[in-house]
Amino acid sequence: MSRRRNKLELNRRPTVRILAGVLLSLMMFGVAVAADYDSPDYWRDDWKRLASRGEGFVVWESNRTGMYRIWTRKLDGSDLRQVSPDEKDRSHYCAHISPDGKRLVYMSFPESYWQDGFQPSPKERKNPMHIINIDGTGDRVLLDNARTYQEHRAAIWYDDDEITCIDENGVTIQLNVDTGKSFPLTKVGLPEFGWLINPTRTFACGRAIWITFSPYDSVTKTVTPSRIYGGCQGYLSRDGVWAIYCGGQGGPLRRVHLATRKSSIIVGKKDPRLPKGRKHMYFPMLSANQRLFAFGAAPKSTWDRAPKSDYDVFVAHCDPNTLELIGRPVRFSFAKLQDRFPSVFLAPNAKTLATWPKKALKQGKTPAAVKAAWPAKKDGLVFLWGTADEANLVKEPATGKQRGYRPYFRRQVWLDHYQAMHFLGKGAVLMEDAGPNVVTACKKTNAFSIEATIMSADTRQGKAGRDMQPARIVTIGQPEDGTQANAVLAQASGRLFLQLKTRKAEAEAEKKGTGWIDLKYKFKKEEPIHVVVTCQTSPGLAAAAGLSGKPPKILDMPGKLVVYINGKQTMTTDAFKGDLGDWAPGKLLFGGLESGKEAWSGDLEGIALYDRALGAEEVQANYSNYRKIIEARKPVPKHTLRGKLVAKAKIPKPEDIGLYRAALVEYEYETGKRNDSLPSTRFRVVHWGILDRRYVGLDERKVGETYVLVLEFASHNPQLDRLTPCTEPLDPGLDLPRYFDVDR
Repeated sequence: MSRRRNKLELNRRPTVRILAGVLLSLMMFGVAVAADYDSPDYWRDDWKRLASRGEGFVVWESNRTGMYRIWTRKLDGSDLRQVSPDEKDRSHYCAHISPDGKRLVYMSFPESYWQDGFQPSPKERKNPMHIINIDGTGDRVLLDNARTYQEHRAAIWYDDDEITCIDENGVTIQLNVDTGKSFPLTKVGLPEFGWLINPTRTFACGRAIWITFSPYDSVTKTVTPSRIYGGCQGYLSRDGVWAIYCGGQGGPLRRVHLATRKSSIIVGKKDPRLPKGRKHMYFPMLSANQRLFAFGAAPKSTWDRAPKSDYDVFVAHCDPNTLELIGRPVRFSFAKLQDRFPSVFLAPNAKTLATWPKKALKQGKTPAAVKAAWPAKKDGLVFLWGTADEANLVKEPATGKQRGYRPYFRRQVWLDHYQAMHFLGKGAVLMEDAGPNVVTACKKTNAFSIEATIMSADTRQGKAGRDMQPARIVTIGQPEDGTQANAVLAQASGRLFLQLKTRKAEAEAEKKGTGWIDLKYKFKKEEPIHVVVTCQTSPGLAAAAGLSGKPPKILDMPGKLVVYINGKQTMTTDAFKGDLGDWAPGKLLFGGLESGKEAWSGDLEGIALYDRALGAEEVQANYSNYRKIIEARKPVPKHTLRGKLVAKAKIPKPEDIGLYRAALVEYEYETGKRNDSLPSTRFRVVHWGILDRRYVGLDERKVGETYVLVLEFASHNPQLDRLTPCTEPLDPGLDLPRYFDVDR
């Protein structure tokens, strides 16, 4: 194979030296000189800066020698060379580097058919997919005939030896590049275009008029075409969190957070970090570890694949979690022809970032959750509820034996995909006879701690002030007569509050018109926080200090309240007096009152109640360990789809569901037709028909009407398996994508 150096750049060096001397002379005499962005010498310091982050290189397709070939250059600017071999009357496109940086795949097309790789090939023409080592050796054919999903996007690497790609029939497959073995990821092929599926098997990237990033169901092997983004050249990150694409003609280059579907700009058309005259952009791409972002830019508005357009390759360092650029983009190609569709690599490889082990990827399994030691200590633990799939055992005061408490779901409350309590602001959870045991234990020690991991769904819920209207999160000891509870942790006007009943403070609270303490924390929507509130009343503090005296004297002492958010102390106050002597037996409730009043909206888990005040080190340990539990979970994305209702199953009557208090019902919807390549698609949605033996209003939906649906795949919600389905389900023989409605 010819490994020619680029004469267009190498022959420029004598001229560059002459120009450099002229520029130096002008600068000595104080003459302003414009930067020479077209000179490799201008970028050498930037190459060193990028190379300091680790060994790496960039590859791209270039027509600098006539036909398109795959070229490469190291991050330090050295080793510019051709990678793919010369091949008569054919061009090479769609280069993509393996996560370990050792190989790349590319496609070979007859030059006259370079635009239509997404279409089926005539029998007389083949578009093979190749694999080659980065040093240019070992070139061989992986597939005799393959397709792109559109433009030059043909493969996504799952790991160092497996890719997802599109075969000649338009079926997306997972292919082992060493053994040649493959299996289908989609059931049927598309007449043109196709789908590339991300390594976490949650989203597919394709073309439906414009770019779409659509939910992929690994159980039924189907894609539900969803929101269309006005742009092109879309691609999916390996961590399953992001998609990238070109948002319009010549930019901007954008990202989509797949869980929220929010689109934002990475590089804008007028980005000041780009060199003057190089602000017409296409071809965005991420490195496997998501620490480098590559793209192409031209000096003027021009069609991205016009044969004589002058696109060059740029690379920038980026934050792997946000894809925000760090520093300015650096130029790596300088031929006055097309250098486009880059792929970039930075060591250490993607294993430093990926949350999906290689074995789990191949088997399509979720990594096992980390069983961190939470709570760190169980001294004084009087109630525990991590998630519904845990034992949640504590020692019962009367018997000394381990026991758990059964939750009773009141009105519209259910368990989410992580088995946490999910509240819609229309219900509560009552914990079976836990309330009296908690009250008795805390009353005895005159101290308590409330620990919980909380995610608010609405920062506006609840109202603070003299006419307090709280959205209750945790209620300890709610009397049957509806009078003041012993302690309430609540949200109001976006802030966290505690209501505390003490023997000394009760009359004072009535006089002031409020018994609520502002805990000085402002909620952020759908951001989980670990909260610990510890309380020691005056007798408890006195006992801890070894003091003695008559009760009135002790009751005059202030208590101590400490608040911790995410392991850090955020507030301490002694603005209350008295003890817990007036605490009365009552119910332990989460999310509101049983009547549905003062209800809260959000997710609640990791709840622990103690009859003592936790110390700072213990709080930090609990926060750290519960955070590990959360971080070990597989992300579950939400999908917003517009669907026309085409069929619905009958909702059973509450008296027909036996001992169950809730029932699911299945409806069938249809997406709108995108074009001939992506016709309308049917999908099933599992809705709640009955909750707490009450209808939830689903029967009001009409066949033929279109609805906006917020969904998760039913297969990502194992908690549904234990619930009764509708008594008359839809035809089970249809193998359609199946979702769960999480919005009602």
